[in-house]
Amino acid sequence: MYTESQRISFVIEEMTATSCADLFAAYDVTLTQVTQANWGHSNEPLVSAIMGFVSAEVRGTCLLACEQGAIRQSCPPGGRIRDWIGELANQLVGRLKVKLLGHNIEIGLTTPIVLQGIQLQPLPKSALEPAVFSCTGGTVLVWVEAEVAAGFSLPPQRAPDAGESGDLMFF
Repeated sequence: MYTESQRISFVIEEMTATSCADLFAAYDVTLTQVTQANWGHSNEPLVSAIMGFVSAEVRGTCLLACEQGAIRQSCPPGGRIRDWIGELANQLVGRLKVKLLGHNIEIGLTTPIVLQGIQLQPLPKSALEPAVFSCTGGTVLVWVEAEVAAGFSLPPQRAPDAGESGDLMFF
């Protein structure tokens, strides 16, 4: 049975927000964290991708949503927005996976589900709010909700193994 843990959810949310900023920086897009009040006030279509993750100790869902200008800014030349948001979500949750591995938690990932809509609004089930960022191309939101096995506490972070980065997956 899984339950919500505010403390562990906060740690995972911080890991995910940091991973999001680092991910976009890898594509030469600087994200600046802003308050949630700046989210969802536009009628511009948003693209988003949702991915799940699960282990014996932790399970959750991650949402990455971007205004189209923000996603285009990071997209490789000739890339399709639909494919790119899914790939960014995959890389984002992959970065979270590596951070959790640092706490000896191995998670499995689902494939991304891609959506488009206007004024997408997460409905958090806890007091934790999504992380909202701005960049020259628009707004980026990352939201993660996690539950943990009853009695679970986050192990201390271990020193990374030399060369450790994650799994290689072929599709």
